[in-house]
Formats: sequence, structure tokens, C-alpha cells
Amino acid sequence: LLGSSWLRGLPYAPRLRFFLWLFFWFFMVVLAVKMVAYLVFDVLILKRQGVRYPKLIKDVVVFILFVAGVLLILKYYLGQPISGLLASTAVLTVVVGFALQDVLGNLFSGIILHFEDSFKIGDWVRIGEREGRVEQFGWRSFKVRTIDRELIVIPNQSASKAEVLIYGSGGQPVALRIQAGAGYGDSPDRVEAAILGALVATPGVRRDPAPVVQLRSFGDFAMNYDVKIWIDDFERHNVIASDVRRRIWYAFRRQGIEIPFPKRDVYMKPERG
Repeated sequence: LLGSSWLRGLPYAPRLRFFLWLFFWFFMVVLAVKMVAYLVFDVLILKRQGVRYPKLIKDVVVFILFVAGVLLILKYYLGQPISGLLASTAVLTVVVGFALQDVLGNLFSGIILHFEDSFKIGDWVRIGEREGRVEQFGWRSFKVRTIDRELIVIPNQSASKAEVLIYGSGGQPVALRIQAGAGYGDSPDRVEAAILGALVATPGVRRDPAPVVQLRSFGDFAMNYDVKIWIDDFERHNVIASDVRRRIWYAFRRQGIEIPFPKRDVYMKPERG
């Protein structure tokens, strides 16, 4: 089609044919990059291996392949030496690097977080006071969905510098600690048996590993116990913890175990007349 006779008869035919071929090769580069990205990420990795990949990694690979395709067009179709082109843009690259320092910092921090396998899409994480499930990795940040269905955008650079607590994606048990108090008149063995009995039928609490009750401290008015349970779905940890506290309260009431609270005795001295 590009070499047909009707095209040769048009005005500016050589220049028009040059731009048409140039457009054709750019189109072929874009098509080839899209096909390679689809076959590698969507077919080979996602469908066959069942691995969920961050969007950031796919974008970086597509960008690198596209730049490589453009350089090939410049060298073999336009006849431009690539080495000279790279050398002439070195100063511009430094200037752009300083101007986009924060953006590039977030980009490379996101790549490092992914390849370190620190956390992945679907993991429940806590970063500072923010807690939620990782939904998406991006060029500049990643998104976390909280238990209240709020979407938080956290810069990659902030996550790479902060302490990140990872609870996992539900494939492994996570420990949850709950505090309870009982009066000094009830023996620790009796209190422990009452708590463990309340946890037997609690939905969401694992039997293996088994719950553990420990006497944590002697308070001013109560003996303080630390109840350690294991759960699978950390997204429901608030619901499960509330249910555990409720069942402990009912167990204490049934067995007559006192749940103490602060008390003060006030003595009034009569005034001397």
C-alpha cells in the first residue's frame, strides 16, 4: 500500500511516504509492547501462575520496552546514532533528575518495596497510625483500604522509611491480645478456666494454635490477665475482639467472678467544736 502508484502521484510523495512508514513503525512498536506485556503479565504470570503483580512493575517494563523500540527506530529507520543521542541528552537527564527528585524517589522506593517482597497486594498492613489492606501499587504511591472502607494514598518513599507492621493476607494465623481483669478473691486457675471456656465457641478464634491466658500484673484493685488468641482474617479483628470480651463478661457473671473497678473509701472526721 505504501509503495503503490497512486501514492507516488501525490504531491510531496517521498516526504508523505516517509512519515507514513514512520507512523507504521511506531504503531508496530506500540502493538508489540502491548502484546508482550499482555502475554507475560496477564497470561503467563496471572492466569497460569496465579500471581497478582503490582501495576507499577508492568508500567515500568512497558516503558522500558517502548523506549527500546523508539531507539531502534531512530537507529535503523532514521539512521541516527544512539550513542550520540544519549550523550547529548546527559545534561538534560541530570536537570530533569533534580527537578523530579521526589517523584523518582517514590518510583524507585516502590520498585524496591516490590522486589524485597516486603508486602504485596492483598496484605493487611499498619504504617504509623494507618492500617488497612493494600489494594494497588502505583508510580508514586500505593493505596490502602481501611476497615472503614476509606482509601488512603501513602507515598512509596514514606513506606520505605517507616516501620511497617505486616499482618499478611489471611493465609497464616495472626496473634491478637486482649486484656481482662478479675478480683483478688478469684484464683488465677479459676479465671483462666472461665476465659478459655468462653473462647471455645467464639467464631473466628482458632483452636490451633490454642488460646493462651497469662497473669500479666497485680494492679491496684484487680489482677490483670493477658488473653492471646489466633485469628485468620485480620480484617475482622475488631469484631472478633469485641465478641471475645462479650463472652468473657458473660462467663464471669455465670461463675460469679468479680470484674473489679476502682473504689475509694472516704473517711469523714468530725470537726471539734
